[in-house]
Amino acid sequence: MTSLSPPLAPKKEHLTTTHCDVIEDPWFWLKDPNYPEVKNIEILDYLKVENNWYLSHMAPLKTLSDKIQKEFRGRLKQDDEGVPFKDGSYHYQWKFKKMAEYRHWVRWVEGKQAKIIFDEAARALGLDYYNCHSFKISEDDRFLAWSEDKNGSERYKILVKDIETDTIIEETVSNTSGALVWAKNNKGYFYIELNENHRPYRLNFHEIGSSQENDKLIIEEPDDGFYIEIDLTKSRTYMVINISDHITSEVHVLNLQNNQLISKVICPRRISHKYDIDHASGYFFIRSNKLHKNFSLFKALEENPEENFWIPFLEGESNIYIRGFQSFKNFIIVSERIDGIENIHVLSHNGKDKHYIQFDEEAYQVNFGVTPEYDPIEFRLAYESMVTPPSIFDYNPNNRKLTLKKEHKIPSGYKASNYITKRIMAPGRDGTLVPISIVHHKDFKIDGKAPLHLYGYGAYGIGISPSFSTLNKSS
Repeated sequence: MTSLSPPLAPKKEHLTTTHCDVIEDPWFWLKDPNYPEVKNIEILDYLKVENNWYLSHMAPLKTLSDKIQKEFRGRLKQDDEGVPFKDGSYHYQWKFKKMAEYRHWVRWVEGKQAKIIFDEAARALGLDYYNCHSFKISEDDRFLAWSEDKNGSERYKILVKDIETDTIIEETVSNTSGALVWAKNNKGYFYIELNENHRPYRLNFHEIGSSQENDKLIIEEPDDGFYIEIDLTKSRTYMVINISDHITSEVHVLNLQNNQLISKVICPRRISHKYDIDHASGYFFIRSNKLHKNFSLFKALEENPEENFWIPFLEGESNIYIRGFQSFKNFIIVSERIDGIENIHVLSHNGKDKHYIQFDEEAYQVNFGVTPEYDPIEFRLAYESMVTPPSIFDYNPNNRKLTLKKEHKIPSGYKASNYITKRIMAPGRDGTLVPISIVHHKDFKIDGKAPLHLYGYGAYGIGISPSFSTLNKSS
């Protein structure tokens, strides 16, 4: 008969002195120095005891567990595919085969047959773990670079495939954060190297066909509290190098047009100043908290991006939190949380023509989707609510029309019309109005007698947006 009490890990004396403080950790022995690969026999034996205890207690519930799992699986589409998006001459799309755990990517030219250019399942074959992080096509559309992690360490290797010949180039760049940006001349890419503490601290350039030890150092961040991230501006003219900690940032830009591998700082770091940038049509657009804690937007001429040349573009407000933005050739889109609800603000570059996208529901979440092109007719949005499954829309800013491209299907059946969602503002103890999103069945009797499941979260400045869940709804 199995014990009702779970096994207890033995205590072993272990003292560590840090900053003159002595820390006692009797379970330090459970940390294998080889992690994520655990080799210590004593640790493995103890984990087996815990696992066996769990399995023995769950055995009587196996029938119920299998039934619940089958129900959950019935709510998931086993073969799925993304909405195609256009990038340059090609259309791209990811797909899942039935019951597959990994997707494959296809691309095609208008009017031509699609071709598989990358198969994650093939890369993951025989592995206990696989994660493909970045997926980047070179400017000439010939090469695919991607980063992958095969053991869960989050130290990614970068590989390159020649799509024309369908061959992987026999070289890898290892110990990276996974992020990468192609050079404009297609001869190599930028990537971020990790140090022994897993901090992204060096930006390097790798030339295809050369050894990693010969890679060129672009920037090294010496401060242990800061880490490096990279991305492309929407115009693809600049690589953005964001060096930041949790409260301070410093952005560098590197002009990809001249291939000189020299970066320029936009605004030197100062404590508690957070900002990020994008570029379009001769301007840098800057989101900064220097004037308002909820962020403001500025713009500056490309030739003079320094802080003293920043021009106010969108002022910060107490009830509007500017979450992010993207700048296209002829307009800019801004993600704003207004009184707790997410909105998409569309503005011309001069800020005079502007409007918000209108949605039908009171409570929802909306985010930027995949729109790689710089001068699109429409841009993509990801939308969902507590009653509307995740959906993809394209929005035309000229005629202000939303076009539904895809709505997530629930194979076992689901009717959104059976549910009602709404939003209220409730006063907190200090009088602050707190937004609350509510969902209930249309036949629910509101008399104050029914139980209520309330969920809230308030750490790290994170707001919980109303989202769809397949785990707690039925038709």
